[in-house]
Amino acid sequence: MVHRDVHTLLLELVSPSRAAAGTFAREQQLLNGLMGNFAWMGRRLPQLVRPGEGLLELGAGRGDLGLALARQRCFSVYAGVDRRPRPAAWPAGWDWWATDALDFQHYDRFPVVTANLFLHLLSAEELAALGRTLRHSARVIVACEPARRRRHLWQLALLGALGLSRPTCRFARAGVRAGFIADELPRALGLSPLNWTWDVTVDWRGSYRMVAMRRPRFAAHA
Repeated sequence: MVHRDVHTLLLELVSPSRAAAGTFAREQQLLNGLMGNFAWMGRRLPQLVRPGEGLLELGAGRGDLGLALARQRCFSVYAGVDRRPRPAAWPAGWDWWATDALDFQHYDRFPVVTANLFLHLLSAEELAALGRTLRHSARVIVACEPARRRRHLWQLALLGALGLSRPTCRFARAGVRAGFIADELPRALGLSPLNWTWDVTVDWRGSYRMVAMRRPRFAAHA
């Protein structure tokens, strides 16, 4: 798999039936658990957010990550952005904006930005546009995305044999093909190594994890 394929993934986003949507939501939570994304975010984010800083989650979906982090009581200012309406269980003191992340107007309020299984949904052009915005405000960018490696397609095939539904398998396979390897994500966001440092790791379960931090001597918009 040499090149990212976002087109196939977007075709898989066609709304399923109500029953299929419920299965898909449950299985997405299962995949997050198997990939260890929430546990990793729960360990890393408290180390990166300074007291009083705002933390913004892009593509927050049903609010699963935010709700998992809320149980840790580590963040006083947390907000979600997603096209979906505010989840019913979203904490009362946390903001929610029902809008596209590319159209969001309040990035300057959030020095720390995170995303879980969202950035791989964006095209190269959209990632570049988002990066131009984040470079004006963010101090830290943290992301968990699919790793684009063939072995993870084999892992999904095994999960399919064990009972993972066909729609979820198709979507997850397309997600792997739209994922990232090496330093593709920070480069796609336009982060300059002169102004930013980043650490990228790939978990054996298929999670591509990036922590990007602005170098202290550089002001925002670098």
